Amino acid sequence: MNRIPFGSTFVRQALLNSKLLIISTFIVGAPAFAADKPKEDTLTVVANANPDGSPTSYTQDDSTIASRSKTARSEIPQSVSVVTPQVIDDYAVTSVNDAMKFVSGVTQSNTLGGIEDGFVKRGFGSNSDGSVFIDGVRSNQGLAMDSSIDHVEVLKGSASLLYGILNPGGVINLVSKKPQYTWNTHVSGTSSSNGGGSGMVDVTGPLGNGFAFRLVAERQHEDYWRNFGTDEHTLIAPSLSWYGDKASFNISYVEYKFDIPYDRGTAFINGKPLNIPYDRRIDDYANHAWGKNKRLTTNYSYKLDDTWETNLNYAWMQRRYDSNEVRATAVDPNSGLVSRRADANRGFNHQTDYASWDISGSPELLGMTHDITLGADYEQNETYKKYSYRGKVTKTFNMYNPVYGVSPVTNGSTYSDSNSNLRTNLYSRSVFAKDSIHLTDQWIAVLGGRLQRYTQTSSAGWVNPQTTLEDRGNAFLPQLGLVYKIVPDVSLYGSYSKSFTPSTQTDDNGNVASTEKGTTWEVGAKWQMSPHLTSSLALYRIDEKRHVGVYQRRYAQHPESAFNRRGIRA
Repeated sequence: MNRIPFGSTFVRQALLNSKLLIISTFIVGAPAFAADKPKEDTLTVVANANPDGSPTSYTQDDSTIASRSKTARSEIPQSVSVVTPQVIDDYAVTSVNDAMKFVSGVTQSNTLGGIEDGFVKRGFGSNSDGSVFIDGVRSNQGLAMDSSIDHVEVLKGSASLLYGILNPGGVINLVSKKPQYTWNTHVSGTSSSNGGGSGMVDVTGPLGNGFAFRLVAERQHEDYWRNFGTDEHTLIAPSLSWYGDKASFNISYVEYKFDIPYDRGTAFINGKPLNIPYDRRIDDYANHAWGKNKRLTTNYSYKLDDTWETNLNYAWMQRRYDSNEVRATAVDPNSGLVSRRADANRGFNHQTDYASWDISGSPELLGMTHDITLGADYEQNETYKKYSYRGKVTKTFNMYNPVYGVSPVTNGSTYSDSNSNLRTNLYSRSVFAKDSIHLTDQWIAVLGGRLQRYTQTSSAGWVNPQTTLEDRGNAFLPQLGLVYKIVPDVSLYGSYSKSFTPSTQTDDNGNVASTEKGTTWEVGAKWQMSPHLTSSLALYRIDEKRHVGVYQRRYAQHPESAFNRRGIRA
């Protein structure tokens, strides 16, 4: 996006943004996926009522993702990246995928037609794998990025010590904007070359008596980059903070109403895309998803003394939506005929409840400083779909001479009972502890562990209801790490950690597969080259073992499968 700011530093900032645009075009480009939105010619106008000249940077030397409190990245024995507010602003980052273009080792995976975030991290991950968090809480919001997000933190490798059930690839945490105690107003607008645009306002300031507020609101209505479709959303995000002598709290609410294209992209024949214009869709006008996301987050902190502080957190998230999909199932490149099936889903309702308590402090024990965190959390994740409709395959659409106008039929003739009333619940309860021991001025040892118990159930069907999954278990997840600071700005580290993910598969005998268990070894180096430039290097190995079970058609009795990933990342 071309960005024209208003303010006293107009010329200097405009020249800077022009340089950044060139850099982003020729250096930071990433491969496009089939239905990815290409960068378009968009004029963005920004007005800031309080350009206070506060320092901005493309780097951030601390992070909360690995310890629940701000910790210098050089003292974390794992690979951590931060996409700062300045990067998000200068590069017009509007999605998690945009943000991940600045993080090595993370690539986009299947996005379910562009309606969900999906990423592969160090070879592990998919959409809906539970690895995207908002303010430390597992997100069920589909597309998690919106204008209420301040910055993005990424921890690569096992993150189960603090986040529980996860694959060993890592975790992405989006951090919300918080109320500020100085007045600031930010207004922006975009005009898309495809048609339409957006407008956003972000206002924050003090209310007196220790209170401060923030309000972020946005409205977007843009034409889709392919030959039809509309990308539309409305955001309202108020938040309130209070700070006292020892106590503080923050409460925030986000409501996000959306209507977005459901676009599976094009098809490939022998590794090559169809010989049609890149923006021509082979689905239909009916393809879209529409609904509303809501989330409520609260935090209460109390400083017990100069050493210890305790925190209580509660969060609730909901995602309700419906979707239509005219799905291409086969393509004949010679005749141009495309086999398609018109499907529909109604009544998705995904909900998350999360509560946690922790106490942290930095006491002196045996002549050494210990950065200690002790805590417990409870999490419930429910996914639900009320009705599903599956049409019949037709061969009336020609991609060389397309005629659109097919819509799903949502009545008894297409109703699918086995795919309706689908409900999955995952409950987990955990206790965890972590201690970063400053052995000397140069050596830091990290010890931690998590004990987690989970229960998961699944059921389906209205006419013929049945329980499809019922499983429970527990896991102990240790973590060990060591950091050596050669000089204050250069450190070496090594770590060992465990992760696990309960299986949702049952074999032909009805047995639930055992949990997928991951083990990660990692060594690396970090260098704070300047206040605005950092570099890092990590070598890792991830081993994962899963129980397969007895499958007559697919596996012929292989009791276990194991595989590993090795890599080096800068």
